[in-house]
Amino acid sequence: APNEKLSEIYQKCLSTDYFRIYSQTDRTGVELGGTLKNIFAIGAGIVDGLKLGDNAKAAYLTRSLHELVKLGTALGGSVSTFYGLAGLGDLVTTANSPLSRNHRLGEAIANGIKVRDFIQSTKMVVEGVEATRIAFEWGKKLNIQLPITEELNSILFGDNSPQIAASNLMKRSLKAETE
Repeated sequence: APNEKLSEIYQKCLSTDYFRIYSQTDRTGVELGGTLKNIFAIGAGIVDGLKLGDNAKAAYLTRSLHELVKLGTALGGSVSTFYGLAGLGDLVTTANSPLSRNHRLGEAIANGIKVRDFIQSTKMVVEGVEATRIAFEWGKKLNIQLPITEELNSILFGDNSPQIAASNLMKRSLKAETE
């Protein structure tokens, strides 16, 4: 909700013994977290589809969160929101759920299925596709390095293969984890 008082009212009205609500006033951060995580869920599906293993997926998701926070804060969201339920929580769920259309698209891409063919077969919106294009454009506009987003964009909208994208990410210059 836009302010703390209203957020607390909604929290009290909607919470039950089996459904817990947390209040949040960072509407921008919540909306960005809910959008950007879809991008990285596609990549997580690719990691799983390529059978790169749990350690590779953990590293991928950690770096994905780093990109999500970098772009999200540049667009006005709060760091704490992205490390909460609307960021990290949503990312972990969407990147691992067999029900996630974005994750399933990534797996399909890793198995050689074309993006348009997958989208036509699901007959549902795969939000991460358009979110990737927009995040890629924002990264360029704001001069922010978003290597995962850039590689996913090259897979979705270019002719890059998942294997080449993974190789490109691995060959990037070495740096500290916080960069």
